[in-house]
Amino acid sequence: MKQEKRDRPFWWDHAQLGLPNRPVVGISWYEAAAYARWLGVQLRNAGSKLRVWRAGQSLPADLEAEAWNVQLPSEAEWEKAARGTDGRRYPWGPEWQEDCANTREAGLGQTSAVGLFPGGASPFGCLDMVGNVWEWTRSLMCKNWMNPEFKYPYRSDDGRENPKAGDDVYRVLRGGSFYFDPYAARCSCRAGLIPSGWSRDVGFRVVVAPSRP
Repeated sequence: MKQEKRDRPFWWDHAQLGLPNRPVVGISWYEAAAYARWLGVQLRNAGSKLRVWRAGQSLPADLEAEAWNVQLPSEAEWEKAARGTDGRRYPWGPEWQEDCANTREAGLGQTSAVGLFPGGASPFGCLDMVGNVWEWTRSLMCKNWMNPEFKYPYRSDDGRENPKAGDDVYRVLRGGSFYFDPYAARCSCRAGLIPSGWSRDVGFRVVVAPSRP
């Protein structure tokens, strides 16, 4: 995805845009969701089998490209990818380690290249799940910060996965960023932003999953 230099406030650093092997930043939820849809179309049109990256190995996928669905992760999908099935506090384990994530303690003050912190890999081999940039999910959070409608435990049938919710409903961000300390880098930490919002430390990742019949 090539990132263009759009009009931004005076404090926006255009040097942060389009950096090789860095997360795309300054992107709204609508733009991130649109990219996921576009990527899904490209994969389906490719007409060949996909290859998946798992724990450092490129493996042949079992399904044809048209059988895959691409979208932003739900909050629950994101959290499982980050913490595994054993409820760990950080992707790498129970204790904070400064060399495992690009948070404020790293002192970089900007996004970092994907894979710069290999020790921070999650149990599923996912890198940069915490630190670097906040990541959009497709899940709703609230209209009112003082009385959030969608709390934990997570329920997929309570309306929080409504893709047509208005611009006044916050979408969930996960993972913390280079601006924030380890508290925001906990796998359980939740933040939110209106879907038209953006920031130089907000990006996204996508989920590629088998399409349902």
